[in-house]
Amino acid sequence: MDLHWDVVASETVWRGRFQVVVDTLRAAHDGRELAYTYLGVRRGAVAVLALDADRQVICVRQYRHPVRQVTLEIPAGHMDHDEDPAATALREFEEETGLRLARVEPLGDYVPVPSLAGFTMHLYVGFDPAPGRQQLDGGEVLEVVCVPVRALYAQVLAGESQTAALNYALLLARAKGYLPELSDAAP
Repeated sequence: MDLHWDVVASETVWRGRFQVVVDTLRAAHDGRELAYTYLGVRRGAVAVLALDADRQVICVRQYRHPVRQVTLEIPAGHMDHDEDPAATALREFEEETGLRLARVEPLGDYVPVPSLAGFTMHLYVGFDPAPGRQQLDGGEVLEVVCVPVRALYAQVLAGESQTAALNYALLLARAKGYLPELSDAAP
C-alpha cells in the first residue's frame, strides 16, 4: 500500500516565534482528504553533551512553560539561517553556559516530534570547555549545573529525565565510547 499523502493546499494560519501551518492532504492509496496542522519550523537545532574537568555533564536547568516545570537539559538552540550545525553547537554552548568548547564531534541526528514539526536535532559531544562569555537571549533564565554521569544514568533509568536530547545524547555518547559504562560510572 502507498502510505504517502500529497499536499493539495497549504496555508500559514499564524506567524510568531513559530509558524502554524494547515495543509490539506490527499491520501495516495484511497484519495481521501484531511486537514493537518503542524509547526512550520524548518531550521534545525543542536544540543551539546560536554564534560567538565571532573567528568561531570555540563547541563542547564530552566523553566519550560509548555510542560510547566523546570527541566534539566544539555545546552541547545536553533540554528541561524544557513548556519553550519557544528558552528551552532559551539555558539549555543558558549551563549548558554559561558564556557567555550575547543571542538565538537557529531553524535547523531533525530527528528524530535515528526508528527508536529519537521526540523532535525543535531547532537554533538563537546571537548575541553574553557571560560568564555555567557550571552543569554532576552527570554532565557537558566542555571548551569554539572551532574555526575551516574546520576544522569539513574534519572534516565528511573524515568525522571524528560528531555529527549539529553537522553538520546547520553545513549549515543555511551555507545560511541565517550562515556563510561553504567557500572563503571563514578558515583
